[in-house]
Amino acid sequence: MEARDEALFRARLAELDGRAGQGSLSFTRYLTPHELAVARTIPGRSTRFVWGGWPDAERKRIFFVPDYAGEPEADTAEGWLELLAPFFGDEIADAVTRVRITGSGYRVLNHRDYLGSILALGLERSALGDIVIIDDYSAALFCDARIADYLSTTLERIGADKVKIVRDDSGAPLPLRATRPIHDTIASPRLDCVVAALTNLAREKAQTMIRAGEVEVNFFPETRTDAEVREGDMLSLRGCGRFVVRAFDGETRRGRLRLLAEQYV
Repeated sequence: MEARDEALFRARLAELDGRAGQGSLSFTRYLTPHELAVARTIPGRSTRFVWGGWPDAERKRIFFVPDYAGEPEADTAEGWLELLAPFFGDEIADAVTRVRITGSGYRVLNHRDYLGSILALGLERSALGDIVIIDDYSAALFCDARIADYLSTTLERIGADKVKIVRDDSGAPLPLRATRPIHDTIASPRLDCVVAALTNLAREKAQTMIRAGEVEVNFFPETRTDAEVREGDMLSLRGCGRFVVRAFDGETRRGRLRLLAEQYV
């Protein structure tokens, strides 16, 4: 995020925070993981609840909650939704509406098919939450209620396939994001060592990627090749995908660290 964009973003969050201080529920558009990470660094007076419609959501909205709503006993999505239902249940449901898009079975549909056809209608990506592939012929989309109504009357085809769109209030579990396990050994938890192992590149090429700004750690750019990677860190590598470091599981007899990680596929 460039400096000017970040300044506008901070100002918008401050505005929404102020509305909550006056007793109104307010919320952002759907934010990217990087925007959510930036938002966590910005203090505010009101309580914040982050929700994207399902437990594994990547794109989410931040809800600024007035003080009178209180806080749940358990700081979980379920706890927040239960607490806020009597006050703002309809507003939250409208802001994070789940729709199901189902094809005819004529062809297999992928994430790019869904996103491309929806954006071709003139919608901004920030107006949409996650698109979750359910099976070869259907997907769930999160958006606000107005966009759900618009899509139900406007979106007739995904690619060459005719589709049906209905609001889905079932709450049925969605498939979690698929991952591929990675097991390797590294000399140290330095970023260049970890990137080289995750991408199967030479360490020198990994260093070039890092210095070129092609690596993010927990959704923030990191250009230091010797930055320490910790368990739980999320690494986004341009052109290679996204990875999460699960553990450094002890040392080998030669003193190398055992790296356990996963790549989102």
